[in-house]
Amino acid sequence: MSISVNDSGTWRTLDIVSVNDAGTWRNAKAVYMNDAGTWRTVYGDNSGTDAYTSPSTFTWTVPEGVFSISVTGCGGAGSGGGGDGGANYNGPGSGGGGANIITSSFNVVPNQILNMVVGAGGIAAPPYGGTGGSGSITSVTGTGVSFTTGAGTAGAGYYAYTGAVGIGANGANNGSGATGGLSTNGGANGGNGGGYYAAGISGGNGKLTITY
Repeated sequence: MSISVNDSGTWRTLDIVSVNDAGTWRNAKAVYMNDAGTWRTVYGDNSGTDAYTSPSTFTWTVPEGVFSISVTGCGGAGSGGGGDGGANYNGPGSGGGGANIITSSFNVVPNQILNMVVGAGGIAAPPYGGTGGSGSITSVTGTGVSFTTGAGTAGAGYYAYTGAVGIGANGANNGSGATGGLSTNGGANGGNGGGYYAAGISGGNGKLTITY
């Protein structure tokens, strides 16, 4: 919401509200209006977007004048499995599962504190048939706010031997052979399986965006 005044027929948006205090002009820190006997705070326009792409745990405070937010995010993707080598089991590891982005909206109040987690991608699998690491979830929690994503699972070592590929989260593609599952909407991509004697590739990290 913004505050506007009519200046000789032209509506103008106020950047600063000032009042005359016994001959001295002072900038107002807060503006109130009487709504049928109840004094209510008048807020100016306060909107924006905060984006996070690195795995972390932190708190976020709802800005003044904000009463609703949109949360968009995905968990981490799974890593690929390690490739194996030997007389009988030469082959690459399985691909990890991807993680799609999801969006939810919530009502909040100014100065409310939310707890946030940006999930990490699965850690790369060791070579010689090692199993990869699954991704971790992304979440936002607080009074009246509960946002939790899924996360891609890991690919197993040497897919021709185990057959176990990573499973995607929130509708993302699963791993396919040695290829990691790709997100279909800009989320986190799964890691590829490692080649012969090679380690698997780590999964993509989660993402989180708060729009208010």
